[in-house]
Amino acid sequence: MPPGVEHDARNQRFKYGGTLLEYNVAEGVAEMYHTFTPESERGQGRAKTVTIAALDWARGEGLRVNPTCSYVAAVMKKEKDAYGDLAVDE
Repeated sequence: MPPGVEHDARNQRFKYGGTLLEYNVAEGVAEMYHTFTPESERGQGRAKTVTIAALDWARGEGLRVNPTCSYVAAVMKKEKDAYGDLAVDE
């Protein structure tokens, strides 16, 4: 996990400063449904960092990913070679 990124498994979220990524896990699928970056932290790559950490975690846990958050979906599409195999089949 990148330095500074925290995984709060109890509350099902990743945090990097004020940037959050929230998820749910059910039946082997992590639904990554929300990311938020405070205005003061935007443009610093925090959302991408926390998203990559969450995707790496899902891989390590043997989970597939349903990216219902548009930002997570965009990162997965852009980084398709690295994370495309995690996507839940349509």
